Amino acid sequence: MIRDFQLFCKLNTIKISELQLFKQTIDSFCPDNTTCIFCGAIGALQAHGYYTRYFILLAGDEILIESLPVPRYKCDCGRTHSLLPAHLIPYSSYSLFFILTVLRAYSLHLKTVAVLCDRYGIATSTLYAWIHLYNQHKTLWLGILKNLESSNISFLYYLFGADNFLLHFFSQMSFSFLQGMSKATPSHRTDRFADP
Repeated sequence: MIRDFQLFCKLNTIKISELQLFKQTIDSFCPDNTTCIFCGAIGALQAHGYYTRYFILLAGDEILIESLPVPRYKCDCGRTHSLLPAHLIPYSSYSLFFILTVLRAYSLHLKTVAVLCDRYGIATSTLYAWIHLYNQHKTLWLGILKNLESSNISFLYYLFGADNFLLHFFSQMSFSFLQGMSKATPSHRTDRFADP
């Protein structure tokens, strides 16, 4: 899987919709500058079709369920790769914006869990699974002692204002922020993720 972090910086400064961000990422991707994670060849990727995946995104206050074409590329070594923009979490239908928006609403205690889950159309178990995963990844990023000093809401605000957090998290952990641990593999790294 190829993760493209180039268009994604501060979460709170993005002025376009998640759908537009997806299209911009796909349109701007240049396989000539990308390294195959299996053989290490640079510029050996060729377009190899796509597959359709459903994503649950936010457009302001509206919840969108979109069927999006995820491009695939094939390397000269015979391996295939999917291109997934940074705001979409591998192996998850929910976008990063969606999950962080729900977690922020939960952390601010503005609504009960039942009202919050009803508003976003998720099960209570899904919310608690996200909270658990968020706390795990927060601890991994900050370390145990700093995690104890940082509230969940303060870390959420840090995420919304941080430059290249997703890139740095992926580079250090070898899996994406809020990606379920059971699907994470350490082999998803390429030179494409290095800082410019």
